[in-house]
Amino acid sequence: MKNIYKLSIAFLTAIFVYNQEIKSQSICNPEGNLFIFSNYDGGILNINVDLDIPNLKFGIVSYEAVEVNFTGDYVSNITSVTYAGFNAADDNCGIGVSASSFSGIDSSLTEILFYPEGTISEDGGNENITCGYYCGPGNSQGCNTANEILNYFTTTIGGALNSYTTQYNCWDSDYSLLATLGNCCEEFQSPPVAEISILSASICVGDCIDYSDLSGNLPTSWNWSFEGANTDSSALQNPTGICYLTEGTFTTLLSVENEFGTDNATIEITVGDAEVGNAEITEVGNTLVASPDGLNYQWYNCGGSLTEIIGATAQNFTPFANGLYAVIVSNNGCRDTSNCIGFAITAINELSLSDGISIYPIPFADGFYIDGALLGIKGNDIKLFNALGQIVFSKKLNGEKTFIKTENLATGIYFLEVKSVNTSRMYKLIKE
Repeated sequence: MKNIYKLSIAFLTAIFVYNQEIKSQSICNPEGNLFIFSNYDGGILNINVDLDIPNLKFGIVSYEAVEVNFTGDYVSNITSVTYAGFNAADDNCGIGVSASSFSGIDSSLTEILFYPEGTISEDGGNENITCGYYCGPGNSQGCNTANEILNYFTTTIGGALNSYTTQYNCWDSDYSLLATLGNCCEEFQSPPVAEISILSASICVGDCIDYSDLSGNLPTSWNWSFEGANTDSSALQNPTGICYLTEGTFTTLLSVENEFGTDNATIEITVGDAEVGNAEITEVGNTLVASPDGLNYQWYNCGGSLTEIIGATAQNFTPFANGLYAVIVSNNGCRDTSNCIGFAITAINELSLSDGISIYPIPFADGFYIDGALLGIKGNDIKLFNALGQIVFSKKLNGEKTFIKTENLATGIYFLEVKSVNTSRMYKLIKE
């Protein structure tokens, strides 16, 4: 006799005969990414992940503990595995499984939940996720209905149901995703749960959006309504190329339906009409200046691919190293990217010293002098950077000629920043 069930031998026999393994052939969603396995007795569940399905999710339910072992070429596609059940240690299968566990998968992707609260409650079911061994509604003898289990996993870990495999007895055989593909309990009596997915809800006039349906509980029809778009509506599951030609904030509505009900979801689309013009870069001395003026800026390094330069969000940018640079200008959702331009910091011996600063000798060996008397730069900061942008020397000037010792520095290119309240200048120096 089980811990919380008092079943007659006759009833157990009937359950064994009828529920040894229920895998009806109605299709859930052969392109879905959620696979559910449920039983009462637990055991050893070997799952061969032999299908290349992205973002795979698994839900496991049993009263007794289960050992789940994942193998196959596409195990790396798994993003979530959840055990939810009573997790009893009775080892009814007699195979030494006394606690639920997973193998063959990164433990950070798994969770084991003891008797968690369900997300729906049906007549004859259980308010907590405990076990499941049949497909139909009605009295589940203390376990959960298939609907309760399905709704729990689609609510907590998401995904579209591909396969639901259930039985009463111990798991003691191997399952492949290819073999269970599309196998589904016949009677899932839950209305759909609508959900919309898009890449970005903030776009510019003339941009287009590809919409994706992530609704749960197997909707059979879709009705999209696109306010403000060039297309008013669509009955496709995943409509693409929906374009917006006017500025404003617009609502997109998705209504989904199956034989058990309907559900709606909305999302707000913001369409900007800001003029950003053409993003361009002008080189002024050792500084790059973006245009047009008065917008938002983000500078990028073009080495191989566009890499965001953290913190470089002003209109002017002074690189610490030679290379290729670009800027993205944006305003109210609209943006433009400049061409990548080559930049080389000008050496000091090539500069006009009309700013009154003298630095010598160039190139230097054990040190160099900086004389700012003509500018009266007492109190200004100087910093010396290596080619990696690391500070190797810093000092406040006292208004007199200053000697900077560099005998401990490696040979190569350095950058000297002279900074005051109002100005900042960068000079390229060379140590031999």
